[in-house]
Formats: sequence, structure tokens, C-alpha cells
Amino acid sequence: MHEDVFLVRHGHVEGIDRPHFRGRQHLQLTAAGVQQAEQTAAYLHRVARIDLVVSSPLTRCVTTAAVIGQPLGLAPVPDEGLIDRDYGDWQGRSFDEVRTDDPAGAAAWQADPTADIPNSEAMRALADRAGAAFDQLVAKHAGRCMVLVAHDTINRALLLRALGLGLDHYRCLRQSPGAVSRLQHDGERWVVESMNQTAHLIPARSRAG
Repeated sequence: MHEDVFLVRHGHVEGIDRPHFRGRQHLQLTAAGVQQAEQTAAYLHRVARIDLVVSSPLTRCVTTAAVIGQPLGLAPVPDEGLIDRDYGDWQGRSFDEVRTDDPAGAAAWQADPTADIPNSEAMRALADRAGAAFDQLVAKHAGRCMVLVAHDTINRALLLRALGLGLDHYRCLRQSPGAVSRLQHDGERWVVESMNQTAHLIPARSRAG
């Protein structure tokens, strides 16, 4: 029997367009983010029979997950293992601010996503805990179709793990707000069926015509 897990990145929030190290801040979805959550929900309801919606405990993910689960009567189940990275001294700051105040650190991080950030969670530690959370969830809910709503960092780490690639490939992947990636277990391994699907995210101005 095939087993499906859908990875969803939360909808748009402030601090994406002018990039910030958002990390563990509790941020509300913007109006665009709510629309993305609604469109993602509609897409998932068309392509899958969802049994469970699991979410990072941060507001932007819980809200996205609630929109997905509400028509099915499924409240999101928070999982600390899916929480975003703690960016330490860079938390809440813009990329531009960090480049100005810590040019050497910013350059090292840009060259290597596993580079140290002062007082932050290590990227390898994030990948390990996300992988452990994923394994625990699929073991506990074997045979059920799950949606996991998380963050750019978490989803990329899980996709790299499924692909058998190291974190040095982290920036070779993209996870857009509201995007869906599909993992399917074929009885032996997790297969990446699709990645960063965004065709369902139709801007409001395009839907009228």
C-alpha cells in the first residue's frame, strides 16, 4: 500500500519579500498568505483524502493548517519537531542588516547553509530533529494520509533527506509560500513525487478573467 505525506509551506507573512530571519517569531499570515492557504486547501482536497494535519506550533503554520483542516473537521496537531530554526543573534533581523553588521558571518552563511550563526540552533541539529519528527509521525500514523505544514527550512531538510542529499544541496531546492511537495512510500523507501508545486496559487486578479 502506498502511503502519502504532503509537505506544505505556510502562507505569506511579512519578512519574506524583504527577507528577514523570521525563525521562531509568531507571525500572522498576510491577506495574500490567507488566500494562499485557502487555495492550497482546495488543491489538497481535490487530490487526496486527508486523514491528519500536523503543524509547526508557530502561528503562521497553525493558521495555514487550520484552513486546510477546517472543511474536513480536522484540527491541526502541533509538533515541536517541525518548528523553524532558532536564528540566535540574527533572529528577527533583515538580511541587509546582518550583512552590514556581520559581513564575515553573513558571507560564510551565504556560502554554506551549515555555517554557524551566533547563539543559534545548528542547521544539522534542525535536520536531525525534523527527520526524527517525521519518522515518529509516519510510524504512529502508518497508512494514513498526512499533511505536514512547516517552514522553508524544515521542508527543504526533509526533502533532501528523502532524496539522499546532504545539506550542502540546501540552496538547490525552493519552497515557496503555500507550495506543496508530495512524498510517497513505495513499500521500500520514500519517493519524492513532486516538489514545490505552486500552480494552484492563482493571484486574485487572474481568477476574474
